[in-house]
Amino acid sequence: MRLEPADPARPTTRSVFLLAFAGLLLIQSAWMLALPMFRGPDEIDHLLRSSNVALGHWQPAARDPDQDQRYVIADGTLARAAEPTCELLHEDFDTTVCRPRRSLPDGTVEILSQAARYNAAYYLIAGLPMRVENSEAGAWAVRALGALLSTLLMAWAWSLVVSRQATAWPSLAMMIATPPAVFFATTVAAPNGIGYAAGILLWAGLLTAARHRSSSSAPIAGAVGACTLILTHPTGIVWVGASVLTVLVLSGWNGLKHLLTQRPRTWLGSTAAVAIAMTCALAWNYAFQPNAFTPAAVADAPLVAETKAIPMIAHVVLWVCQTVGVMPNRFGLLWLVIYPLWLAPLAFVLLRAGRAATGRERAAGSVALAIAVLVPAVATVTTYETLGVSWQGRYELPLLVGIVMLAGAVLDRGAVVRRSLKVPLVVLLAGTQFMCALCLGLREARGPFDDGRPWALVLGVAAPALMGAGYLLLARASRVRSVQSE
Repeated sequence: MRLEPADPARPTTRSVFLLAFAGLLLIQSAWMLALPMFRGPDEIDHLLRSSNVALGHWQPAARDPDQDQRYVIADGTLARAAEPTCELLHEDFDTTVCRPRRSLPDGTVEILSQAARYNAAYYLIAGLPMRVENSEAGAWAVRALGALLSTLLMAWAWSLVVSRQATAWPSLAMMIATPPAVFFATTVAAPNGIGYAAGILLWAGLLTAARHRSSSSAPIAGAVGACTLILTHPTGIVWVGASVLTVLVLSGWNGLKHLLTQRPRTWLGSTAAVAIAMTCALAWNYAFQPNAFTPAAVADAPLVAETKAIPMIAHVVLWVCQTVGVMPNRFGLLWLVIYPLWLAPLAFVLLRAGRAATGRERAAGSVALAIAVLVPAVATVTTYETLGVSWQGRYELPLLVGIVMLAGAVLDRGAVVRRSLKVPLVVLLAGTQFMCALCLGLREARGPFDDGRPWALVLGVAAPALMGAGYLLLARASRVRSVQSE
């Protein structure tokens, strides 16, 4: 990819960051209004783990090796607040998992959490509110802090990409690369959302460095994204490796050498930070094996048999839908019209970029796509007998967002985006995003998880207003000011 000269008339990095931060935060706020507490995927488990770490217990509760290791010491107030929702979620299975195994004299309890052995890094930061308040209010604070951290990472990515764009294609690609699944995840008290945001920042740093080799902030941004992704999810190492490999194919050996000679100290420090994070993550995974299951853990997992009964082609279709948005659980398909509405702009950008791409760019995109197909296939084959089909399409969003962002970078070399195309695309994306939140909110309002909030006001007024204002700010951030217009 050729080096683009800086355009002094483009929006400043700071203005793009502030506009993107405000816009993303408004969209997240609309999503948070649509989802009652404890209803995110495995949100109860992650909140119990947050309480566990806030109490100073970095490791799971001590148990014999042959026993189920998925138990944590958590605050009893939080466990009791989550119990009604947990029992509704498990009413067709085993509701005993929702109740403490034992209560301790200091008010804490020993209770099951699927996140008991997960890396403590995310919970140490996002769980800070639990040090002050362990009730449902504390859970809301964990949600808010996680959303804020995710927004900071995504706004940083926007400032890197959009402030250097020559056309509006990269900003449109950024909008497409943040589907409802990403926004939904960033507003749930769980590490997945911040991992997706970190993936976006990682790709922004890598692609910016490849295009603008003198950038001092791109290597740092890429390193922050990589370290965050590695430390927040066991698959983070895989996605970071895949992203780096893709950009290596994109840049070529000569491009890589030229890139590293521009700011060698910055690249050395960034690489060292990622290596340290990777070492820590590997050490944690080796010591605690967060994805390993004992026979006792698998015995009470009825979804294993259910997933095996579903044809594999149906799982593949579900994986595609999960990259757009399936919520609040892995089988919670939204209104079916939503998926083609989001996938159509995605296909349009990818196909257009495919025609405009160079051979090296096509090779890089093909590498990323091949890895995106290979990883779930290998993961499913190797764990099928024990876990059934446990893979979910949303797991590979940190890689898939990069393919879309790469397409935006390819198209940035060509003609400007006509207003007659840009405006309908932004409106379509904003409308589809709102439809997802509306579908989710209506289900929650009509179901057993209704928490009594004024749903008509929330879904009819507040959510569309926040969503619309958010996309307006993103569109404003993406405006390219030419020298002639100045």
